[in-house]
Amino acid sequence: MSFLAREFVPKVAVDPNITTKTLQDEVEKKYQIQVSDQKVSRAKAMATKKIEGDYRVQYELLRDYCAELMRSNPETTVKIDVEREFNPSSTTRQFKRIYICLGALKTGFKMIGREILGLDGCFMKGPFPGQILTAVGLDLNNGIYPVAYALVEAETKDSWIWFLECLGDDLDLYANSNFTFISDRQKGIILALEDVFPRAEHRFCLRHIQENMKSRWRGQLFKNLLMRCAFATSIPYFEKAMKAVYNKDKSLHDWLKQIPPKHWSRAHFSGRAKSDVLLNNVCEVFNRQLVGGRDKPIITCLEYIREYSIKTEASQYKVIWNGRNKYQVSGPSLNQCVVDVDQKNCSCRKWELTGIPCKHAVAVNWNMEMWTPFECPTTLVPPKHNKQIGRPKKQRKRSAEEMQLVNKGKMTRIANTVTCGKCKLKGHNQRSCTSQGAISQQATI
Repeated sequence: MSFLAREFVPKVAVDPNITTKTLQDEVEKKYQIQVSDQKVSRAKAMATKKIEGDYRVQYELLRDYCAELMRSNPETTVKIDVEREFNPSSTTRQFKRIYICLGALKTGFKMIGREILGLDGCFMKGPFPGQILTAVGLDLNNGIYPVAYALVEAETKDSWIWFLECLGDDLDLYANSNFTFISDRQKGIILALEDVFPRAEHRFCLRHIQENMKSRWRGQLFKNLLMRCAFATSIPYFEKAMKAVYNKDKSLHDWLKQIPPKHWSRAHFSGRAKSDVLLNNVCEVFNRQLVGGRDKPIITCLEYIREYSIKTEASQYKVIWNGRNKYQVSGPSLNQCVVDVDQKNCSCRKWELTGIPCKHAVAVNWNMEMWTPFECPTTLVPPKHNKQIGRPKKQRKRSAEEMQLVNKGKMTRIANTVTCGKCKLKGHNQRSCTSQGAISQQATI
């Protein structure tokens, strides 16, 4: 089993999603032996564990990782919260949550970021599940700008208050600060913002309002009525749009009146953030990039968030320490580079030219054997977890509208308008055409 695991390590490192069948075929072709599916699957799991790390062991190394992260990224904020321990003499502390705000992102957002942040959370999928909370902003060019992220036990009011207080300390935000946040109306976020930033403007994502509305009011007509109210830029236009909703469906009008317009209509936005954002797409797009790291061990997951764009390349490099502050990094194509962590440069010169760590520098940062141990009398242990029944789900839960448009993983033609190739009318195709010319042509055939 260990022999197969060593054989699979380079293949799994290059392609983590490689199938068991492919590995089985390669073993049979190379060594002319037959290996069972179960044995190949267990060997692949061992290879993956060797590459990504052990789930439990990485909690013990978490403090070392945080110390290395702050050393290599000046002005970075890292905060770890643990469960309350009733035995003060215990040598272990149970992990609860961690918050990270990289120094470069923090400084950059203070300089060029708009006064608006999107807040959202997504599920972890490993043996110790939790929630990844993210704060994503906009730069002056309306580009997505990640600011901070945290791994917490659940998306509750208490966890959101802790995350927002850490975020406020980094961005110099106070209880009376005039700032703008946009979220998906999760109850924990609403209550937390009211407690931490009572004077902030809180916008609701329009897409989530529409999703909630579709349980009773479905169809393009009701969607257009909602959009007309949301896109109105003045109070008279908003009132006119709401009157159109009232004339069409009084119950929908009453339902929308329960949501204060200041949360979702442009006509009631204060304009503090100088942005008319109606959707929380900034967080949705960023969270989409984290799908590949949400089932990984905690350190691997945190590194995936930090450097997901060059993760695949960096995992293929081997690091050798020279005993001081330089590292020799060897790649799969026999190329070698020298990384100086103190001077923040690499012989490939990409780090020096762009200011962004290259794949060689990332490989050095991943080398756990080179980390300076963090001196602490206690050891972190994983949080409690009750194993759920059934096979863990990998894909996110789609909405009812998405399910109608997707069939066997492919987009259907439900939302498209079909044009007949014979009569040129819309709504049907040639096979179902009932025009006189099509009928006579079918009779002739």
